[in-house]
Amino acid sequence: MFAIFKTALITCALALVGTAASAQTAELADYQYYRLGVPVQNTAISGRAAGRSTLLRSNILRRNGFLTGLSIDERRDAPCQIRVHFAGADNPTQALEECGTSDGSIDPDYAGTVSWAEGIFVNAIQVCMNSDRSKVKGIRVEGDFGPCMEDGAQYAVVPKPDRLTQYAAVPRDGHYLRTCGRTWFDVDRRPNCSGRWETMQRCPNGQVAYGVQVRHTDGSGNRRRIVGLGLHCAPLNRVAN
Repeated sequence: MFAIFKTALITCALALVGTAASAQTAELADYQYYRLGVPVQNTAISGRAAGRSTLLRSNILRRNGFLTGLSIDERRDAPCQIRVHFAGADNPTQALEECGTSDGSIDPDYAGTVSWAEGIFVNAIQVCMNSDRSKVKGIRVEGDFGPCMEDGAQYAVVPKPDRLTQYAAVPRDGHYLRTCGRTWFDVDRRPNCSGRWETMQRCPNGQVAYGVQVRHTDGSGNRRRIVGLGLHCAPLNRVAN
């Protein structure tokens, strides 16, 4: 039954493309068709590689713990809490909570999230700092759907986006066709982001994120401040479908 459904989706996509050559590259975007491989690598830090280092990651041995979202929360202007979410992981959410409060309370007006639809693999991260580079005040992530990361891919059949422009996808009969070769991204920018965006750190070609390296330093009131982020990456391998 699923094979028939998949065929119907791709047939719909091909009607948009209109050529036999494109037919070979319109693949259904879905995590179930991919696994993480080895060897793993980590990027440099976007921001400051200062203070302590904490790794929030999925279990690479499970092979399907893809990074699916992250959020940074603040207390009294200090970015002191980060939550990282994974697909197919034993522990789907891992967190670093250093806000210096017993109840883990944060300032709700300064909670920000970057997230993406199922099927998108993140492979780059960038942070914005405040004016004296003492804390992270913005995040940008980049990535794409699995089919668009494969050599020679032109199109991918993707889920319906919350915002059509998010994927630059063309609608047709409830399904969407994304043209590969365009960078997908999401951004969270805080009021004190000075416009100083640090170096974008990217996974090696063909690799995607399965973990986030967090650098954090001492702040006031028993709070710690997040000052840099990097990615832990692994090869993205297609499995038979």
